[in-house]
Order: sequence, then structure tokens, then C-alpha cells
Amino acid sequence: MPVEEKTSSPFRQALMIGLGLIATLGVVIYAMNSFSSNGENTVQLEIAATAYELGTAKDLAEQVKKTGPSAFNDLAGGSITYFISHIGEDPEKNWYAFSATSNNDSKCLIEYVKEKNNFKETCSDQTYELTGEGLKQFLIEVNANGNLQVDLATAN
Repeated sequence: MPVEEKTSSPFRQALMIGLGLIATLGVVIYAMNSFSSNGENTVQLEIAATAYELGTAKDLAEQVKKTGPSAFNDLAGGSITYFISHIGEDPEKNWYAFSATSNNDSKCLIEYVKEKNNFKETCSDQTYELTGEGLKQFLIEVNANGNLQVDLATAN
């Protein structure tokens, strides 16, 4: 008795090809993960950076001398606004980084007053010197490459 030869429908062929590609992709990803982790089942998370290089200390010192202290936002989330200030002629020394918001009210901003060469709270008459003394301070230093680096995790 002759057996009728059946041909697969185009939908079934596309479905089988798709499933084959998904299985192949899964095997490739598994193999890449196995080779890259040396067989260890580990997960690495990258924590948002808190230390930022702002540019060369020499260039930033010249900029601050011409235009006054500069305001920055943290690059990770923009939740911290801070000023950098420089006093003196030596670009390697006397850098200050401090919060651009009041210690008493986070909605109260600090602004640079060029005419008086100091800082003032926008919601009170409180003023601050160029060092930002009295505001939250951040670690700022010139690194081995001559770049100014601020660490927002080291507030006092």
C-alpha cells in the first residue's frame, strides 16, 4: 500500500528553524559564559563611580582664576551638585570641593557671588568663603597624572 508523502507547511518549517536558532544561541551564550568565568558561577556588579577626574589641574586652575569657582553634578546620577574652588597660584595645591546645597536645607542652594568673591545661600543671608568652610566637604586632590580628582563618597 503506497504511503502518501507529506510536505511540511511553511509555518512549521519557520517554527523549526526559529527553535533551532534559539537553541544554538543558548548554547553559544552558555559556552561564552563558561569560558569567560573559568567555570565559576559568579556575578560581578559594577557599582557607580564616586570618584571623578575633572580635567588637568593646571587648566582648571586657570579657568577658576578667570571665571570663579565651577559647579559640577555627579556623573552617576546627578543627585550631588558641588563646587570646586582653588586658592593661590600653584595648581597642585589648595583645591576645595564642597556641596552646592545648604547643610540645613537641601532645597536651599549655594551660589557664587562674583562681586564679593564668596558664596551665599539663596534662602538666607549665610555666606561662605572660597574654601566652602561650613559646608559639606569632599576629598579633592591632584592625581599622579596631573588631573584633578574629586571623591564624592568622602564627605565630612
